[in-house]
Amino acid sequence: MRLVKLNRSHLKFSFGILAAATLLSGLSSCQQVQNAQIIRHEMNPPWEGVIGYSQVAEVNGTVYLSGVACSGESYAKAIPDCYRQLKVQLDKLNLTPANIVKETVFTKDIEGLKEQIPARKDFYGNANYPAATWIQISRLYLPEHLVEVDVIAVRTK
Repeated sequence: MRLVKLNRSHLKFSFGILAAATLLSGLSSCQQVQNAQIIRHEMNPPWEGVIGYSQVAEVNGTVYLSGVACSGESYAKAIPDCYRQLKVQLDKLNLTPANIVKETVFTKDIEGLKEQIPARKDFYGNANYPAATWIQISRLYLPEHLVEVDVIAVRTK
């Protein structure tokens, strides 16, 4: 067996080939995005027109649901209410909690949210949990909001 010692020109050539392959791969990804079908579902929450956003946008079967914000005298009331509202939106889109792949929860009190884990688990049927991120913040859009749940779902065949 013969070993070949690579010099700088060989390394530059190899790096160039690798860079070209990466660039071409990226360009093919860009082409797919250009052909993306974007649907903005009209859910008609009162804030859509006032603030200027879509409650639900869908790109090639991936559904982005803007945050469902909930108020209440306690987290014990707010958390189940958020998931009930989310279920209504999913039903309108012919989706279920099992279609959710990512959940982001913004809360003013992470400990209050953690106390309601059973209500959240019940929403997901105690199985098929999505990737999730929980973030404590100082306030939401309206001062009385305690929590907001934002999800991404994927249509399956």
